[in-house]
Amino acid sequence: MWIVSRYMNWLHTRWPAGVIEKLPVAGPEGETSLPGVRIVGDLTGIPLLKFSADTGARAVQAILREPGLSRGGQRNPDVLDLAIIGAGVSGVSAALEARKSGLSFRVFEATQVFSTIVNFPKGKPIYTYPTEMVPAGQMRLTAEVKEGLLDELEAQRTAAGIEAVPLRIERLERKGDEILLHVGKERPPVRARRAIIAIGRSGNYRKMNVPGEQLDKVYNRLYDPKDFAGMQALVVGGGDSALETAIALASCGAHVTLSYRNKELSRPKPENIQQIRALEKNPEAEVAVERPVSDRVTTAAGSLMRGDKPAGSLRLLMGSTVREIRRDSVTLKNEAGTEIVLPNDVVFAMIGREAPLEFFRRSGITIRGEWRARTWASFLLFFAFCVFLYNWKSSGELNALFQRHHWFPFNIGASGDPSSLPGTMTITFRDPSFYYSLAYCSCVVAFGIGRIRRRKTAYVKLQTLTLMAVQIVPLFLLPYVLLPYLGHNGFFDDGIGKTVADNLFPAAQGGHGRAYWRAFGLVLAWPLFVWNFFTEQPMWWWLIIGSLQTFFIIPLIVWRWGKGAYCGWICSCGALAETLGDRHRTKMPHGPLWNRLNMTGQVILAAAFIVFGLRIVGWASPHSTAGVWARRVFRGMLSDWSFLGVQLNYYHIVDIFLAGIVGVGMYFWFSGRVWCRFACPLAALMHLYARFSQFRILAEKSKCISCNVCTSVCHQGIDIMNFANKGLPMQDPECVRCSACVQECPTGTLAFGRVDRHGRVGIDTIPASLVRMRERQGPAMVSGAGGG
Repeated sequence: MWIVSRYMNWLHTRWPAGVIEKLPVAGPEGETSLPGVRIVGDLTGIPLLKFSADTGARAVQAILREPGLSRGGQRNPDVLDLAIIGAGVSGVSAALEARKSGLSFRVFEATQVFSTIVNFPKGKPIYTYPTEMVPAGQMRLTAEVKEGLLDELEAQRTAAGIEAVPLRIERLERKGDEILLHVGKERPPVRARRAIIAIGRSGNYRKMNVPGEQLDKVYNRLYDPKDFAGMQALVVGGGDSALETAIALASCGAHVTLSYRNKELSRPKPENIQQIRALEKNPEAEVAVERPVSDRVTTAAGSLMRGDKPAGSLRLLMGSTVREIRRDSVTLKNEAGTEIVLPNDVVFAMIGREAPLEFFRRSGITIRGEWRARTWASFLLFFAFCVFLYNWKSSGELNALFQRHHWFPFNIGASGDPSSLPGTMTITFRDPSFYYSLAYCSCVVAFGIGRIRRRKTAYVKLQTLTLMAVQIVPLFLLPYVLLPYLGHNGFFDDGIGKTVADNLFPAAQGGHGRAYWRAFGLVLAWPLFVWNFFTEQPMWWWLIIGSLQTFFIIPLIVWRWGKGAYCGWICSCGALAETLGDRHRTKMPHGPLWNRLNMTGQVILAAAFIVFGLRIVGWASPHSTAGVWARRVFRGMLSDWSFLGVQLNYYHIVDIFLAGIVGVGMYFWFSGRVWCRFACPLAALMHLYARFSQFRILAEKSKCISCNVCTSVCHQGIDIMNFANKGLPMQDPECVRCSACVQECPTGTLAFGRVDRHGRVGIDTIPASLVRMRERQGPAMVSGAGGG
C-alpha cells in the first residue's frame, strides 16, 4: 500500500485540487435558463470592477439585438422594457446603457447604491485590472482610492439621472412574454419584458462555525481601521479582503494575527501579498504601496501622511484554524495540531460571502452542479438511450435480435426491399457501426463549426479542423468507403495490395470479406484500441505498427507537446469531447476525491497489460499447460467471463460500458471528458509519459487575479488557478491542450509553452489567448476585452 500511495502521489494526488464555487449557470452574454433574464457582474465569475461594468453594458447590448424587443410602436406603460436588480457597478453600467438606448427601465436596490464599494475600508486602493481595458458602455473607472471611485461613479450616475428604487425583489417568474418581479404578498409584482440580475455575491457571510462566533466583537467587514488602533486583532481568511483588512489594521496601529487554513497565500493579488510580507518583516518601514498618489502614500489600509509611523504589528499563522472565540482571547490550532491561545480584542472573519443561491432557486434559474427532477429524468433517459445504442452497434444480444427480425439496418438490400443497393454499399449500409460513425462524424463537424465560431482563436480553429479531418478521413471514409471499394474492385487480389491486405485486413466471414475495421488501429493506438493486439494469432504488422505508436511516437510527441498533442488533436474521443462537449466543460467535478479517481485508468491500464501478457504466453507456448491456461484466462478476461448474466470482462466493462455508455452518456451532465480523464487506458499510459514532458501551461503571475475561471472551465478537473497565481508552470499530466483555460482567462495570464531541463522557457507560436491576440493587434482592440 505504501508503494501504491507513493505512486498515486507522484502521478496524480500531489497536484492542487481546488473546488468550484456554486454559481448560477450563465452564457457568454449573461443569459440564464429563465428566458429573458441575464446575469451580470461578480456572478459571471470574474470579481473585477472593469469586468462588472463591461458585463452590465454588454447584457443590454445583447438584449437590444433580440428580435422580440422592439423600441418603436405602442408601449404598455405598465410594463418596463428592462428591470435591473442591483445598483452596484454592473447594475448602474447596465442602466447607463439602457438610458443611452432609450429603453424604459428601473433599477431596484435592497440596500444602498454601490454598497460593496461603500463598505470598503477607508482609503482602500482600487486596482482596476486590466489597466489597459476600456469596458463596453458608458461607465468609466479611473480613480485609485475608494473615496475617489465613489465620487466618480456617483457623478456618472447622477449626470444620467439614474435613481434606484429601494425595493427587495424576492423572486422572478416568467409569464407569457413578461418577467414578473415578485416583491412580497402585499404588493403586485413589477412587470418587465427583460430583466438583468446584478446583485453580486450578496448572500450571507460565510460562517467559521466555532463557539463564540456570535460575540459582538466578531465582524465581517472593516470600515475605519483607525477605530482599532492598539487592539489585539485576529483576521481570518486568505483572500484579498482578508489581506487588505490585516494590512489596514496593522498600518493603523493594531497588533494583527492573520490566520489562514492553507499553508500558503495563493489567491490574493501580488501587491497585497508583497505588502503582507513586508509588514511582517518590518511594519514601520513598509507601509506604502509602490505607486505614489500625489503628495500622500496610499496603503491598503488607507492614506497615511508622510512621516506617520504606525505602531502596529503583523503575524502570519499559516495552516491554522480557529477553534474558539472568547471575550478576551481566541484559540487556534496550527498545522501540527497544537492549540494556540492568543489575547484578543476583535475578530474579522473575512472568509467571503455566499452567492445568493436561494434567490435563484426560487426563480427557477439553474445553478451549476445542482440537479432537479427534470435533470435526473433527462440524464436517465439519455443514459438508457446510450445503453441501447452501444448494444445495438456491438455484437451483442440486441444486435442479434435486430438481425433475426431483419430490423434496420439489416433489412437494407433484402430481397424486395426498394432500398436494395448493389455491391459494396449494400454491405456497408447493413452495418450498424457505419451509422454510428456517420453520426459521430456529423456531430464532430457540426459542433466543431460552432466551437470555431464561438472561440475565435487561431489555435481552436486549427485544432478543430485537424480533429474533423482525422475523424472523417482515416476513421470513417477509409474503413467504411475507401478500403471496401478497393477490395471489391480487385486491388487486394494479388501483388503488393494482397500482401498489405493479408497482413493488415485479413479475410473474415461476412461483411466485405476482409476486416477493414482494423484500420482504426492506424489512428487509435493500443491500449485504446486493443483488437489488433488481442488476436488469436499474432498479427505482426499490427504489432509493429501499434508498438511504434504506443511506445515510440506517442512518447515523443508527449515529451515535446504534452499528452494533449494526441488527446486533443488526434484521438476520436477527444474530437467529440472538444466539439459536442465544448459547452459542457464546466460540468466536470473538481476536488481531491475526483483526483484520486483519476487512478481508475491506471487499474484498467494494468488489466490491459495483464491480458496482453496472457496473450503472449498463449502465442509462445500454445500447447503447454501454462499456454493452455493462459489462453483460457485470456479469453475469459477479454470477453467470456460473466456472473449471473452480468458480463465481467474487458470488452463489456471497458469498451462498451465505460468508453461508450458512460463516456457519452454523461456528456451533458459531467462534461465530455469523463472517459478520457478517469478510465482511458491510453490516457493513463500517457500520464506516465507526461511526467517527463517539457510541455507546460505558463503563467504571468502579475496578471493573475485568482478569479478561478481557468479552473472552472477545465474539463479534466485541473486546478489551474493554483499554479497560475503562484506563477508556476502547470504540469498536471491530465492536461489535454483544449486551450479553454488559456482562451477564457480574462487577463491573458496563461499561454501554452515548454520548459526544458535547463529551465529555458519557450512559448507556443499559435495564438490561444484572445487577450494576448488583442494586445498584439494594438490598443484599438483592447476596448471591451472582457467580452465573451
